Amino acid sequence: MTQESPKLRRAKATIVGTVLGAVFALVVVFGGQRLFGPGPIPPLNPETFETQRQHWQANSISDYDVEITVEGRQAAVYRVEVRAGKVVSAKRNDRDLPEGHTWNTWSVDGMFRTIASDVESLQKHATGTAHESTPYVKLFAEFESEFGYPKRFLRVQSMGKAPSLEVTWKVTEFTRQ
Repeated sequence: MTQESPKLRRAKATIVGTVLGAVFALVVVFGGQRLFGPGPIPPLNPETFETQRQHWQANSISDYDVEITVEGRQAAVYRVEVRAGKVVSAKRNDRDLPEGHTWNTWSVDGMFRTIASDVESLQKHATGTAHESTPYVKLFAEFESEFGYPKRFLRVQSMGKAPSLEVTWKVTEFTRQ
């Protein structure tokens, strides 16, 4: 039986260490993505918003269920059922929401209306037509590629010297009926 030289042992140890290090790095990267999400949300501009809204409208999806997770000061999970373009059921944290305008807030069309209001604020500030009560917002959004609904949205509102107000939501489930 021949003995391995010290050089050969070091080379084998280096190879084993490199392979184990690479495996560990992959685990950290993919595990981190699962824990912390798919990464930053791209900035939203009025052109992208309008393109995505038209994409959603062109798909004419009138029957779907959607679940949205909201983070921020009023964190919650919303579940909405839409049939024939109308909200037929809306829940917040598994409790029925009273029928009314809040039902429509978390439908896809309602999410687009909410974002449209913020985009309008952006445009008013950009053109110098904003009233002093018009919020200054930074918007970030990611849209689902096939149907065009807002998949993730981040709204950061500056309030003078006060801390920023940040609200994030993401569609965690979308099922076409």
